[in-house]
Amino acid sequence: MPRSTDTNIGPYHLDTLIGSGDTGDVYKATDTGLNRTVAIKVFKDKDADRGRHWLSLHSASALDSCSTIYDVEITTAFANGP
Repeated sequence: MPRSTDTNIGPYHLDTLIGSGDTGDVYKATDTGLNRTVAIKVFKDKDADRGRHWLSLHSASALDSCSTIYDVEITTAFANGP
């Protein structure tokens, strides 16, 4: 279930839900420290596929594309929902 868009995750404020998939939800968010628009992916499962998520992040960061991974934060803030 998507999180409330009136939520902060570290320095990021969730603005709107962009989409949902098997592994998580993607939000348009604001980096409040640098005042820029970013996309935030919140994974749905807590620990089961953490290794797979790291592999996915590592693979995505190696691509020469228009997207850049600026930060990875592991938090249990949403372990029981927002």
